[in-house]
Amino acid sequence: MLLRTIFALLGTIALSGTIHAGVLTSLLSIESASGRVGASVDLAVLLDNGSGDLQGWSFGVCHDPASLTLTALLAGSTALSVNNGEPASFLQLSEEPGGYTAGVVVCLTGCANLPIGNGYELTVGSYTIDGAVGTTTDVCPCSTLGSPSVATVLVIGGSSAPASLACGTVEAIPLPLEVQFVRGDANDDGAVDIGDGIWMLAELFSKERVSTVRPRRTRTLMAASTPRTRSRSSTTSSSPGRRRPPPSPSVAQGAWGPIAKNGSRAPEPPPPSKKDDSSSQLNSTYPDRTNPSRPSWRGGSFLGLNQ
Repeated sequence: MLLRTIFALLGTIALSGTIHAGVLTSLLSIESASGRVGASVDLAVLLDNGSGDLQGWSFGVCHDPASLTLTALLAGSTALSVNNGEPASFLQLSEEPGGYTAGVVVCLTGCANLPIGNGYELTVGSYTIDGAVGTTTDVCPCSTLGSPSVATVLVIGGSSAPASLACGTVEAIPLPLEVQFVRGDANDDGAVDIGDGIWMLAELFSKERVSTVRPRRTRTLMAASTPRTRSRSSTTSSSPGRRRPPPSPSVAQGAWGPIAKNGSRAPEPPPPSKKDDSSSQLNSTYPDRTNPSRPSWRGGSFLGLNQ
């Protein structure tokens, strides 16, 4: 009942004709915000007071219920400290369909006023974004909410002071692109299968790109991170002093003779041939063969047959 009385008083002042003349020097504005659909945003009602010492104020804030949902309503920092560091003597906030209303009397006995200044925070409303992605909706000061309707008015010396009004906006922005990492899913198709191995081989060893799923730098990064194995020839040539181990023999020597790799005994080597007896005939033909210090060019010692 007291709220209705105060609002009626403020409305009577606004309609009584006792309005301060002059240029509009006060601004009542609402902040703007943006967020994802379903997110919560806070919009503060700010006052730039250039009219004089304010005894009180009232206003309504309207929004589109199809785009926003009012979830919380709080008094601003100014309303909580305007009465000599204390909250205002009368402070009433009321949620209404399509918005809310606010009414403030700084001090019922005239003990305090709101001086000239900028950036006074009067209220803070929290909204959930319900509109479609990419749409923008307005949140504006209004005088159509409540019963009776609460007028948007500033009170100075018992009279209303004019103020200019500025709406705020809320934009519904799209969800950010989230990058999900799946180990082994090289081609980024959502599955880990043989296609990932084929994709990696093609990206590593193909001259041209074979897929548009990954950026061009992926092939370079993957190739740089893959260790390269040097061939045996390059390892041997780059390491001086190291020799390639000899191949294993096809026939190994066992305790009872040569043994083949398959475990069977290898055939015996042929016996050595007998020395040729022609040396004795040559020695008998040439007498100088008896002198061992003078070998004959046809003798056996020269040919190595008598050794």
